Amino acid sequence: MPTVLVVDDTLFMRVAISNMFTEWGYEVVGKAVNGKEAVAMYRELQPDLVTMDVTMPVMTGIAAVKKNHPRISRCENHYGNCTRSAKINRRSD
Repeated sequence: MPTVLVVDDTLFMRVAISNMFTEWGYEVVGKAVNGKEAVAMYRELQPDLVTMDVTMPVMTGIAAVKKNHPRISRCENHYGNCTRSAKINRRSD
């Protein structure tokens, strides 16, 4: 079962996104409320997919994505969430 980390500072959105992915057959392995938490959880959990809110306190979603993946200069924006597949980034350098 593919895994997902849901990152959003709004509880309603974390719950809604988590429920959608669970219904689609994903295992939600973590939920973070800001970019700083997301960076730590991503490194620990290594999920297959991350949904990332763009505007959050402490660290923005875009800054968090760049922190985990310095080669990424921009990310795709889907309905206010920034999504990046971890599988793409697990390739060898």
